[in-house]
Order: sequence, then C-alpha cells, then structure tokens
Amino acid sequence: MVQEVIQVIKSSFFSIWNRWDAFWFSPTDTLSVSLIRILVGGMLLYSHLVWGTSLSAFFGENGWNNQALLTLLQPDGVSPSFWWYVPPQWMLAVHWLCNGILVMFVVGLGGRFTSVLAWVIAISYANRSMLANFGLDQIVCIGTLYLAIAPSTQKLSLDSLIKKWLRRGEDADRGSILATVACRLLQIHLCVIYLWAGLSKLQGEAWWNGEAMWLALANEEYQSMNMTWLVRFPRLMEFLTHVTIAWELSFSALVWPKATRKVVLAMGVGMHLGIGLFLGMWTFGLIMIFAYVAFVPSASIQSAYRWLRFGKQESRKEDTLSSYPVLGVANRERSIRKVQDVMETCILISDSRSTLVRAVAMLANGSRELVAVNSLSQAMMVARLVRNPVVLQLQIDAFDPACDWLDIRVIDLDEPMMSDSEDGFESANDRSLVSAIH
Repeated sequence: MVQEVIQVIKSSFFSIWNRWDAFWFSPTDTLSVSLIRILVGGMLLYSHLVWGTSLSAFFGENGWNNQALLTLLQPDGVSPSFWWYVPPQWMLAVHWLCNGILVMFVVGLGGRFTSVLAWVIAISYANRSMLANFGLDQIVCIGTLYLAIAPSTQKLSLDSLIKKWLRRGEDADRGSILATVACRLLQIHLCVIYLWAGLSKLQGEAWWNGEAMWLALANEEYQSMNMTWLVRFPRLMEFLTHVTIAWELSFSALVWPKATRKVVLAMGVGMHLGIGLFLGMWTFGLIMIFAYVAFVPSASIQSAYRWLRFGKQESRKEDTLSSYPVLGVANRERSIRKVQDVMETCILISDSRSTLVRAVAMLANGSRELVAVNSLSQAMMVARLVRNPVVLQLQIDAFDPACDWLDIRVIDLDEPMMSDSEDGFESANDRSLVSAIH
C-alpha cells in the first residue's frame, strides 16, 4: 500500500515537472517572435518618429520634461537614460541614429545586437520623457526587453536572407528554447497587466454601479466620434462596464485553456479596437493586439505564413514533415537524453505494433509525451494535432528480445503530409486514432 502511494506521488511529481519543463523549455519555432519583432518594432519606430517632430520640447533643457522638473518629481533620482548625456547640439544626430537602429531592428538586420540596442533606445526615450509617455511606450519597452532575449531575427529578416544566400539554401528551423521563454514571459506579463488593471478598477465606484463605460465614451477629450446617443441605453452601458472588468479579472486564468483562449483573445481584440475607434487611442489598442501574437500557436502562424507565401495549393504541397522538427540519433542512451532535452511530443513510427510497445516502454522515462503510430499517414495526422512534435522512426533489432539498442532514423521528408482521400485519412483506423487523441 505504501509503495503504491509513493508510486502515485512520484508519478504525479514527474508529470507536473514534465509539464512545467515543457511549458518553459520546449523549443518553439522562431516565426512567432520574428512576427512580434516586426509588429512591436514597427510601433516603436513610429513612436520615435513622432518624438522627432518636437525633439527639443520633449528632450531639451528647457522643454516639457526638463531636468529640474523631473528631479522634483523623482526625488530618489531620475530614471536612467542616455539622453541625459547628449549635448544639445548632438540631439538631432543621435535621434536619427537611433531611428536608423530601429529600422535595422524592424527589418531584422544585426541579430541580437540590434535587438538589445532597440530595448536600450526604447527605455531611454520613455524615461527621459516621463511626462509624455503612456501605455504604448510601456508596452513596447516590455516587448523589446523580451525580444532581446529571443532569436527574433532568424526568420522574416534580412539576416535570414543573407544566411540563405551565403549557404545557398535555408536551414531547417529546429526551434529555440529562448523563443519559448520570451513568449512565456510576454504572456505572463500581459496576464499581470490585465489582472492589476481589473483590481485597480474595483477601487472606483463607477465600475461597481456600471457608469464607467458611459463616462469614458462621453469624455470629449478622448472622443473620436459623438457617442452621447448611447445615453438612451443605460442597461447596455452597465452591461459593457461589467463585462469589461470581468474580462480583465479573468484573463489571466481563461487565456491558458485552449477551450477559452480564442474567446478571451477575441474579446480583447474587440475591446482594443473599440478603444481605438471610439476613444482615438489607436496606438495603444494596436500594440496590445500585437502582443497577443505570443498566445497564437506556432503551427497556426506557420500555416498562415505558408498560405501567404505560396498560396493555398502550394502551401498544401509544402506541408510535409519537414515543417516539423525531426531528430535522428544512433544509440539508446543518447536518444533518451535528446528526447528529454529537445522534445515536447515524440511521434514513434514503426511497421510493427509490438515494436512500438517495446519502444514506448524503453523511452517513456525520458520523454514528456509519446504518441505511437503504425504508419506514416497516421504520423501526419498526429503531427497536425500536437504542438512542436519531434518525429522519429524506430528500427529495433528483431533478434534481440531485450531490445538493448535502438537505431533511430530520420524518416523520408519528401513523402507528402496528406493522402489522396477526401478528408486526408487513409483508413478508419487513422480517424479513430485522431479521435482518441482529441
């Protein structure tokens, strides 16, 4: 009895640990962070071009954010910024140099170096113009910090084009753990932002009695269009007020389950588009929507990218196993270490069901999740359902009943993902396998 309890505790612990390890350290395709780089970098470049329209007023010695005023407002010391050390005669040159670096960041030139510089530039501008920054500047500072961690120039960048030209071909993307960490940090940061925004709203009476939404829309300072006609629908205003605060408070919990993620993000997109349309804060609304890309599965972004690049028919041809990470190693000990370090999900392919059973038994202790299939067509279907799979084909020595060694070979990457059948399944067994996984 005691041994059974201990075994259950150990199994639960390793299950939780494996999920935690997979959450943070499973390699993610770098297309996600590359797309975030373009979107966040574009907003960053736009905001800095706006700074340049009144450079002396924002950063000058006698401007709106002069040092005497900021020192008074920050008695513990002004926030760090390289602008404190730029002479007035060099301000314009430094500003355009910074914009040039931001252009390099957006187009993906210079790798991690320009990513770090973009973050330094973002926080320096925001800290120096403390009285003139708002939500947009805060979110781009957060985004550039996490992009400085991730390899965000491996795709959709001039760096990738240069590497492709020099090597006369494109390297397969094996994924990046740093890309996963960056996305996770951005996701958690968004959850914290919304949670505290909701909790702070609970301190205001207008959010309890349902008047907050009406007060925002009726404020002429922010109005993009006259919305005062909504005064005739008080129940609607109360409903929107309570839905907004309920959404903010529940975002950090409901955005993680797949069943509720799309609804929560769709509500967020609608809310931020409404902020831009009715209150005129388009830059803030857009930067928050752009940050949602961190929650979009890499497979969905890959599919959209292939569709835009090749079209519907060509992307179908491109959708082969080469779209997924593939691992090939030569011996059992090394394979277990590689599975533990690299994989989130392992698809095992073999012609023999008994072979699969023994292979699963041998590798189960080292992998996070194993999916055993009998045919390549089944593997294709599974690969469409699981996230970031590593596809392996096993050949076990039939004359060795103990299965002391494994020869893991990379499968044929030229074989198409889909069969010629109408729904893509070659047999009823394939359909039942996918249904079981669901």
